[in-house]
This record gives sequence, C-alpha cells and structure tokens, in this order.
Amino acid sequence: MSEQKYSAQPCNLYRQMVLFDNFVAKLKFFIEVLLYFERFKCNIISNRYKLLFFRIFSDTIKLNTPTGIYAQAFSALLKNCHFCIFYRKTRSMKDKVIIITGASSGIGLACAREFGAHGAKISLAARNAGKLQEIETELAAAGHEVMVTTTDVSREEDCKNLVMKTIARFGRLDILVNNAGISMRALFKDVDLEVLKQLMNVNFWGTVYCTKYALPYLLESKGSVVGVSSIAGFIGLPGRTGYSASKFAMHGFLHALRTENLKTGLHVLIAAPGFTASNVRKSALDAGGKQQGETPRAEEKMMRAEEVARHLAKAIIKRKHSLILTFKEGKLAVFLNKFWPDLMAKLSYNHMAKEPDSPFN
Repeated sequence: MSEQKYSAQPCNLYRQMVLFDNFVAKLKFFIEVLLYFERFKCNIISNRYKLLFFRIFSDTIKLNTPTGIYAQAFSALLKNCHFCIFYRKTRSMKDKVIIITGASSGIGLACAREFGAHGAKISLAARNAGKLQEIETELAAAGHEVMVTTTDVSREEDCKNLVMKTIARFGRLDILVNNAGISMRALFKDVDLEVLKQLMNVNFWGTVYCTKYALPYLLESKGSVVGVSSIAGFIGLPGRTGYSASKFAMHGFLHALRTENLKTGLHVLIAAPGFTASNVRKSALDAGGKQQGETPRAEEKMMRAEEVARHLAKAIIKRKHSLILTFKEGKLAVFLNKFWPDLMAKLSYNHMAKEPDSPFN
C-alpha cells in the first residue's frame, strides 16, 4: 500500500511539471509575439502600454515535492526573469520637425506656441507675411527653433516650396499639421459657385498638396499627418454647404490615406475641435465671396484655441486616429447624427437658424 503511494507521488509530480513546462512554453511564445510586433512597430499591441520581458532562461526548474509546487515555480520564474515590468511607452515632441499651415492666427498660432514649448522645431506657413514675421520673432525670443514661409495652400507650388524649404533647413520632417482653412455662411441657392471652389481649394486641396509633398519624408520618419477638421466634417451644417463638403472630402482623403499606410508606420489624425474662439468666422465668406467681418456667435463661450492646441499635442503624441472636442456641439452631436440623423438634422437647422443675421431669416 505504502509502495503504491510512493510510486504515485513522482507520477503526480511529473504531471504537474509537464503542466508547468507547458505554461512556460506558452509564456515564452507570448513574449516572442510581443517582441516581434514591437520590432516591426505594428499597431496590434497597444501603443500606450506594452509588456517587455528581458532574458528569461529556458532551463528546466527542478522541484522535489508536489507540495507548494506552483509557489516554487512562480518564485523560480521571477528569479530567472532579470527584468519584467509594465511600462508606458513615452513619446514627446522634443526635436521633432513640425509644419503648421494657417499658423498666423487661431488654432495654428496656438499650436506653434504649444509645440514650441514641447521642444519641437517649427516651420510655420500662412499667407500673411507680416504676421508670420512677428510670430517668428516672438518664438525665437522664447528660445524656439522656428522658420516661416509665406504660403497660399491653394497653390500647389507654394505647398511644394514649403516642404522643400523645411527639409533644407531641418533635414527631416516628423509631423504635418494641415490647419489652414476658410469657412462660409450662405444658403446654397444664393451662393456664388466660386465661393465653393475657393473653400475646396483651401480646405481640401491645400491638405492634399501639402500631404503629397510631405509624405516621402513622413514615411521615412514614420511621422504624423494631421487634418484639423470640424464637426462639419461629420454633420452637414445648413448654411455651410461648401464648408461641410470640403471637410467631408478631407475626412475621406485622410481615412483612405491611413488605410493605405497600415503597414508603413504612418500616423494619421483627424481632429474636429468643434466651435473654437478664432478668426475663422470673421473671415468666413458670404454668398458673394466677401468676408462677413463680424462673428455671429458668442466667441467668449467657446473653447479657446490654446486649449485646442494642448489637446492636439496630446493626441499627436499618443498617435490617436481621431479627436473630437467639446461635448454638446462635438461628441454628442456626432453621436446623435450616427444613430438619429433625422433628429440631428432638425437640431442643426434650429441651431443655425437662431444665429444673428442668419441666412434662414
């Protein structure tokens, strides 16, 4: 009887050892998969948290008794694991070369200041040469590396020139922020078609031109393409037909670009700030193509451009795919439009019709 007990014990121990060996084998396989994807920088693993294991020995752990076998096995595994931690993969903008279009005011200017504070090297583009020179002096005085290029993004040659000058100055490109844009405020039945063409040239084609010439350098650095869009890119806003059309077109372009580059390491971010206090409404075009001059909305109640820039910096660093800011006129509006589009259409109409000097009145 005692002999049978004695013979059963090693058998039981062997069975548990086999189970433990299988566990170690599976653990090693899991680690190898993690390290494989890490090596090729795939997005399958979370970009925020990654599990790293260093130097796990493959020798068999010898255990003498079945009593406390799992405790001993775990202890041995930890002992043979020289380094086993969870860590947050940190990125930053320090020394990154960033092009920002539409940088003379609003979100573009706020991004220039914010990204510069992160230690980035900034290349600024806008049509207003005088304003650009003032910003260059301001940022240089603050100790930031900065260059400016007078650029009309609706002109292909200007966009090419912007990228080439940036490369000539800094030797590389890490992030392109397509921020330049104009808006409109008129009913489609009243608007001159030249206004819609102008909006498409700046908002859509400006993004396409800059991205086209920046792409080879961004692929080399596995960098980021950012499209500063609007809620109008998710919801067709009445009285802004040309603006919504240009932003929907930008979204389609950037979505397709992201999919084309799933295996290249290129990061594409679509950012929809919602209604932001800026000059975009003051410079919005009316039915005849003239700037309306005064904003129809309470700018002081909107999100400030500086806050938008901080959110953008975080989203770029974390390599997010999308960023929708503000709750009521941002996240909630997009959510309602997805599940209750008819309701959202009525809400949008009523909201825009209440604006001072609304084209609906």
